[in-house]
Amino acid sequence: MEQIAEMIPAVLTYFNFRTVIGVGVGAGSYILSRFTMAHPDSVEGLVLININPETRGWMDWAAQKITTLTSSLTEQILSHLFSQEEMSANADLVKSHRDRISKAPNLINIELFWRSYNSRRDLIIDRNSNFKCPVMLVVGDQAPHEEAAVECNSKLDPTTTSFLKMADAGGLPQLTQRERERQREIFTQTAKDRGNG
Repeated sequence: MEQIAEMIPAVLTYFNFRTVIGVGVGAGSYILSRFTMAHPDSVEGLVLININPETRGWMDWAAQKITTLTSSLTEQILSHLFSQEEMSANADLVKSHRDRISKAPNLINIELFWRSYNSRRDLIIDRNSNFKCPVMLVVGDQAPHEEAAVECNSKLDPTTTSFLKMADAGGLPQLTQRERERQREIFTQTAKDRGNG
């Protein structure tokens, strides 16, 4: 994960971008957070959806090791993306993702990425020094790592952080019209605050 975050400056240079507004989901949130901590002047704002800034505890680690022996990669990823309630309530959505993952032509790359995500280090978040830009955290109220996103919110500066907890949404929140309008308002305000609106 850290290596991917270290590649972002080269991508920005290639496209001649001085700054970006980063939007990441899950592992993407972690990667963008790492990048922002290392290059705060390159990021105008962040939208972090279902972020989990902490590594697993030893109980989670042991459970994952056992799961690795008994479950396929596809099932491991699905249990990471969806809560148990969501898996039973949204069978069609879960089936769609199961098919997409299991039939992916680059399954070995997905497995390497999955291993990298599971061996990541904690993001050390300090409200006074980490993020110099506005941050919007979005989490579904049924997301498997909802508590981690709430904990992350408690560690960020409340004057520059917005927190959107989406009702009846899980690991892959589907935005309603009201929530899209709320996100648009936050983006617009962020742009105005930065002198771009």
